[in-house]
Amino acid sequence: MLPEVSVLMPIHNGERYLSEAVESVQQQTLKSWELVAVLDRCTDATRSILEGFGDSRIRLLDGPQPGGLVRSLNLGLAQCRAPLVARLDADDVCEPERLAMQKQVLDARAVLVAVGSSAILIDADSRVIGSRAVVCGTGRLRRRLLWRCSLIHPSVMFRREPVLALGGYAEDASRAQDYELWLRIAALGDIDNLPVPLIRYRVHSGQISSARYHPSSRTCLRARMALAERCGVSSAGTLFRHTAWMIRQYTRR
Repeated sequence: MLPEVSVLMPIHNGERYLSEAVESVQQQTLKSWELVAVLDRCTDATRSILEGFGDSRIRLLDGPQPGGLVRSLNLGLAQCRAPLVARLDADDVCEPERLAMQKQVLDARAVLVAVGSSAILIDADSRVIGSRAVVCGTGRLRRRLLWRCSLIHPSVMFRREPVLALGGYAEDASRAQDYELWLRIAALGDIDNLPVPLIRYRVHSGQISSARYHPSSRTCLRARMALAERCGVSSAGTLFRHTAWMIRQYTRR
């Protein structure tokens, strides 16, 4: 039987936190899942850790050449067998009800393409250091997305086929690949967040999101303009929003 949910996890040298992440998937109340682990140029013990679980639901894929996060995401997405795909990074942790709750929401709301959640923040030693709330409600979230990314990438579950039809993650969106995808989804369908924290999001010095990044302005602007049209927001207003967002990206540390 095919799994009900595919957990998509691209990994680059993830040995430090990987066991905790995988164990949180194994402890899900929803048991019909597969973990699609894409190994992106790993030179550490990532492969042996995954093989050591001896769980047939864990599928190992060698990353694409040349490597990179977005290419790994798209390769893994193409190999996912379930109709629903849940993102998870190798340094984050799922709450036990995560997959079941998000699947229930997507099953109940046919127009919803993707759903994220709020998160508990943990440090490098898995200690709770705070929380991150998210905007909820499809209308509110759609308008907030015109300003900034308002979903936590490893908390999101989405329908595989619509995302594939959109072309998956955009390679020229740099490290804004998740935000650019949410903009494209929201321009055509519905997207929402759940207020309950369904993941533990790890904050540490080595994570990609802590680094400065310079996303493709043209790619993100095109997606933002499409969403703005659906929201009835003027091109001038959208360009202002985009410029403000780009300034934040170039100055963040």
